[in-house]
Amino acid sequence: MVSRSSMAPPLMALYPVHDAPKYAVVLYYKYVRLGETPAQVEQLVRDHEQLCARLALTGRVRIAMEGINGTLGGKAESVAQYIATMQQAPHFEGIDWKTSGSDVEPFPELQVRLVQEIVAMEIPDEQCDLAHGGTHLTPEEFHHEQQANARERIALIDVRNNYEYNIGHFEGALNPKTRRFGQFPEWVRAELPELQKKDKILMYCTGGIRCEKASAYLKHLGLEKVYQLQGGIHRYLEKYPDGGGLFQGKNFVFDQRVAMASEDPTITGKCERCDVPYDVVSGTRCKYCRMHILLCEACRANGEDESLLYCEEHAHLVTGDAAQLAQKAQQLQSELDEVQGKAKKGRRRSLRKQLDTVERRIQELQRLAICSDDAEGPQDAE
Repeated sequence: MVSRSSMAPPLMALYPVHDAPKYAVVLYYKYVRLGETPAQVEQLVRDHEQLCARLALTGRVRIAMEGINGTLGGKAESVAQYIATMQQAPHFEGIDWKTSGSDVEPFPELQVRLVQEIVAMEIPDEQCDLAHGGTHLTPEEFHHEQQANARERIALIDVRNNYEYNIGHFEGALNPKTRRFGQFPEWVRAELPELQKKDKILMYCTGGIRCEKASAYLKHLGLEKVYQLQGGIHRYLEKYPDGGGLFQGKNFVFDQRVAMASEDPTITGKCERCDVPYDVVSGTRCKYCRMHILLCEACRANGEDESLLYCEEHAHLVTGDAAQLAQKAQQLQSELDEVQGKAKKGRRRSLRKQLDTVERRIQELQRLAICSDDAEGPQDAE
């Protein structure tokens, strides 16, 4: 028997008939041991793929020994049937199903994958005991904690990636500026002395899944009063559609909608080139790391070469004249020569990629200089 509290509302009942979106989207996760052997989990992946295909659902589902993480889209009736089927299946009772509507097809295809982690934090399991994670706060409780505590006494951490933070976040939240979740532990270790000074740690993400591991890691490091937003920004904006005076901007989502706007009109992002307020994620990415970059309509219309755009973290690799970049290349080469051993393979790969980027930029500047000289041509003597 599934408790009513774990059930999503009937999807078509969420909207008036004339306002009903064309598609429904569901976001969910659950940490639960799904089998004793890899073969059992592999069979679950196959069964799940067949279920989604039968219901004509598209999206991404990640299944591991530790649980399931999915976001799927399709006709409202199909999404509702998927939820009902899952609620009757072993292991999947009690899931917090987060539903929303979309006027565009949410996903181009279906991907059901077997993975090591349903969200990759890239640390040993013993450093991330999910049974001892942070205390879950309802949106109302999370809202109250921010208002009731002096900001200097708490640390409010946005556990998402930099490009998600850029278009919307809670006011005063710390931004770890990560490109992927696996970089979060490194940021925590660097900030640990400051975090230890705080009375409480509050954290949030899109739907809650990243906070499960993030809060457990902070507890592992000795931080005791750690709290996380239950249901993430998704649930918070359901309770406070205008952001409650605390959340500003949009909630980044991993489907074709890209973002879900709150009723708060604040634009928190800015164009990477001209710094005007801008928050439309349009597919422009850093040439080095492929992270989303905000590029406004005016800069795009002015012919800004998107192939030469770099995010804030990697802009230094292409900033400066040819002589300055040559010095930077020399420094990177020296560091690369000193990094030895199998354990440093990843660091060598990173340095080599940085060096290649700098050298390509030097070559681009040299080509531009040659073209400029050719354009001037020989000067006639008078």
